[in-house]
Amino acid sequence: MPSIVLYVLPPALFFAAAWAISNFLTDRSIALANRRGLLAQVNERSSHRVPTPRAGGIGLFGAFVPLTLLLGFLYVVIQEKIVRLSPAEPFDWAGYGGMLAAVALAFALGLWDDRGDPPALAKLAGQLLIAAIVPLSGLYLRQIQIPFAGEVGLLEVPKILGIAAAFVWVLVMMNVVNFMDGINGLAGNFGWLAGLGILVFAFNLPFAYDLVVLGAILCGASLGFLRWNVPEAKTFLGDCGSQPLGAMVAAAALLFNKQWSGSVYPQSGQQIQLSFLALLILASPLIFDVAFTLVKRLASGKNVLQAHREHLYQRYLIARGERHEEALALVLSTLYGAGICALIWARFSEPHQGAFRVLVLFALSITLWLYWFRTVKAERQARPI
Repeated sequence: MPSIVLYVLPPALFFAAAWAISNFLTDRSIALANRRGLLAQVNERSSHRVPTPRAGGIGLFGAFVPLTLLLGFLYVVIQEKIVRLSPAEPFDWAGYGGMLAAVALAFALGLWDDRGDPPALAKLAGQLLIAAIVPLSGLYLRQIQIPFAGEVGLLEVPKILGIAAAFVWVLVMMNVVNFMDGINGLAGNFGWLAGLGILVFAFNLPFAYDLVVLGAILCGASLGFLRWNVPEAKTFLGDCGSQPLGAMVAAAALLFNKQWSGSVYPQSGQQIQLSFLALLILASPLIFDVAFTLVKRLASGKNVLQAHREHLYQRYLIARGERHEEALALVLSTLYGAGICALIWARFSEPHQGAFRVLVLFALSITLWLYWFRTVKAERQARPI
């Protein structure tokens, strides 16, 4: 059998299994949510019009965690017997264990939030604990690429600063995905795009095959959920899905950073740092929306902790008369644009190409500006003359 077929076979099988498990469990979660009253009720901030189950994260979580554990147990066999990588690399149980522990705790905390209204301090304490688990398991920022340098220089990060950066990164991503999970298909589409990005960024990196399969698992699990979320939502992801999803993507980026920190393969070390930053680029539309909204509310003297409908995608949704398909199309076009920039950054950036990387970041800036501009334009068109 050709080597490329053998290389593609494990991620394809894990993708199919993740899709099937997520699809099945999401279906079952709808009945469970209806029985247990896990429903998103309609209020003045809602984008939906009828009470809707909000435990779809059960499907995402139920596919991602068991299959990632299975990957760990089978990894050496996959490398030696199927893909025939040489030398076979051991599975990073410490890093993956920290990621899965954080995801499991995020799922439990999110499910508690979906079931009721936990005290704000208890929820904050839970999120702080989740964010601490990841760097304490060894997933912290060890090196960072200097984007504008003529060479792809890697800057060593002091350990204490690397741990602090990882802590903040996980905390930010959990809340960013949670805040942006406000219309059908947004978080689920981000999930499969992030999974695809992880797979593609790792595909040609030597000894990063575990990340290829991990990306396939996340991609399949997200698509399995999406079948029940768009175009008409039979269920929502809920906090039990959005917070674990943010933790998954944040930890995966740190796995890239850890695996090639101090690598004896300079070209591979360069590529892994490019891939780490590519995931930041891929998530930038969500981060931009949350950061822009936060700064705007602070400047207006509003309570930033109070729930609202002032994110860019929500403003566009209101301006377009609650047309969910148009709002989703706006966000997805921005995510796709950022995804193209991330792919170019990770796959085609070479040494002595500082100007090239500047152009990629300029294209990303235009993509984010168009997101804001189209929102403002829709609001102006909606105002009565």
